Amino acid sequence: MDDTRPSYCPSLAESQKLNIEYDKVSIIMDYKDKEFYDFKLALNALVTFTPSHQFNEIIIIDDGTKVRDIKTHAAQFFKDPKFSNVKIFRSENSEGQSASRLKASKMAKGEYLVYVSSNVVVNQGWLYPLLRKIQEKPNIVAVPHHDNFLDGHRFYPLDNGLINLPTWSLATVHKETNLHESDFIDTPVMRGDIFAMKRTLLMKIGDFDEHIQTGHNIEFSFRTWMCGGRVQIVLCSRVAVLSALRPIEIHDKESIQYIAEMWMSNYKFITFRQNELPDLTPKAITTKVNERKSFLKNTLKKCQNFDWYLANIASDILVPSHGSIFFGKLKAATNLCLKIDSSTSKIIELELCRPHIYDTKFLFEMTVNGQIKIAGQCLAVNNVMHLVLDNCDLQKNSNDVRWTLTVDGKLENQSHKGKCVTQVAERDDSNALHHYAMLTKCDETSSRTQTFTVLSY
Repeated sequence: MDDTRPSYCPSLAESQKLNIEYDKVSIIMDYKDKEFYDFKLALNALVTFTPSHQFNEIIIIDDGTKVRDIKTHAAQFFKDPKFSNVKIFRSENSEGQSASRLKASKMAKGEYLVYVSSNVVVNQGWLYPLLRKIQEKPNIVAVPHHDNFLDGHRFYPLDNGLINLPTWSLATVHKETNLHESDFIDTPVMRGDIFAMKRTLLMKIGDFDEHIQTGHNIEFSFRTWMCGGRVQIVLCSRVAVLSALRPIEIHDKESIQYIAEMWMSNYKFITFRQNELPDLTPKAITTKVNERKSFLKNTLKKCQNFDWYLANIASDILVPSHGSIFFGKLKAATNLCLKIDSSTSKIIELELCRPHIYDTKFLFEMTVNGQIKIAGQCLAVNNVMHLVLDNCDLQKNSNDVRWTLTVDGKLENQSHKGKCVTQVAERDDSNALHHYAMLTKCDETSSRTQTFTVLSY
């Protein structure tokens, strides 16, 4: 695997040697069932690229693996002498990554805690920059820069300016920034695959939350920022993460409800709508939330609220209108998405949909009265049937700005019955090909260019 660190990083590491107490460093890994096959590569890379003097122990949690062949394979794998200093603990049943890390943290001897998931392949010199950062700034959760690792051992460096954002559906996506030359970049959330922190900070913010099955990266990031910590990407620390560009989605509805109730105050209703959840959270979940809040109240100093988080940490996130029907990207079956034209014409274009990238030029919302809005303006139709943006107030009583998204994915304008939004290709004066959105006759033979789905953000 190539060394993707910026050129100054190796010399910087040599010139800024700190007296880090390596005997107080604990590395914690976890896997479950089929994750073991990725975990083998992860552990081999960690042992290869981490000098043995830089840590005291490696703790591995098997989170309730049940497959007999995998258990047998694992037992044989760990007999390798190079893993002689690895401590392995097995749970009878799967408890989730957050609970596994909670358990491992209590077992660990170290004051510097480094968490590594089974899908992470560390690279040269990855550990020292993280330890240096959290020694200098004990309130930091330090995260390596993630490069992309795909099946077949294909490796792709990723842009240094990428950070992570939460969506209103509580997925974790990327945002492109211009901070390529920075040594450290604040990130509103982390993926949670790998990070380092001091035990004092972990205790200060209330340890891991064992109530969460999935989505712990979102909850942990919210809590860190809102309760006195900070999450930063350290560009001189490089790792490859399996499918690093893929959005991390929370498929467990109870975890979504729990996180929203814990941290999002009245913004939780946006998240509920984005995930098609009822406004009323089941009592079993609110009971857990109240127990956790009671614990944190006795553990933490006063935490900031979600308004503060949006204003100060995640100010790039757009807030949908109250009662919006959907908020996100409108994707054609061709994998192109509607977006604002970069020119002043306000004509709606279609460009390649990148589900992993948060880009406000692609984010539309539909209101309860059928308007589709972006950047404070409404989707409308001009006199040649191109989709354009128009002033919502001037058109507020007009069906020209009212739309219906049918169950089969047809986007219809209420003033032009029988016509559907269609992806069309046209060449400009310089012969460059552009894709635009127009109203044309609804036609089953045009299903790919007339069928749209919403990617919730």
